Amino acid sequence: ASTSAPTRDFTPLRLDLFVRALDPFGARGIAALREVVKRLDTSVDVRFDLVAELNPDGSVAPARGPKELAAARLSVCAARLFPRPETYLTFLECANEAGLLDRVAWMPCASRQALDAEALARCASGDEGRRLVRSSVRRGIELGVAGSPSLYVNGEKVALVAGGEGVLRTTTDSRFAGSLYIADHFGGPGQTAADTTLD
Repeated sequence: ASTSAPTRDFTPLRLDLFVRALDPFGARGIAALREVVKRLDTSVDVRFDLVAELNPDGSVAPARGPKELAAARLSVCAARLFPRPETYLTFLECANEAGLLDRVAWMPCASRQALDAEALARCASGDEGRRLVRSSVRRGIELGVAGSPSLYVNGEKVALVAGGEGVLRTTTDSRFAGSLYIADHFGGPGQTAADTTLD
């Protein structure tokens, strides 16, 4: 007789993470999601987008000005050029710690992931980076995203920022199909929910 553990069927997951570039809570959200993705042993569709505002003419109006915009371009270019979630999330976690605005600082992060740093720099400084940022911000605005970080599981918001502390919450509520799978893997076997502080 087989002694393997019983398996359960789960709805395929789509995770949408929205962060504001240069936001420390957003950086912690990236790190937390990387841990979730690393521990999942099933196919998961991960999307990374930005939180920002748009001017009436459609241009991006970052709260922190040009520095935030530069960091936003690098972030979305990494997700576009290197679409494997664990790869670009690992790069962004490292680059957030090293310095998204300093090419000398983030290049070792790219090297450790065997990423093409030159292609990344070209994207971030060119028209493609500007286009990617605008498209990314629009997706967040269409969903009504305001907080950073915000996580959506299969279209339902499950990430909260409360009381000045970043808290990533996954729930077993039936409305969030598949989120039990995150709780099991992030919180450990038998967990019915996972509350993970981002501190």
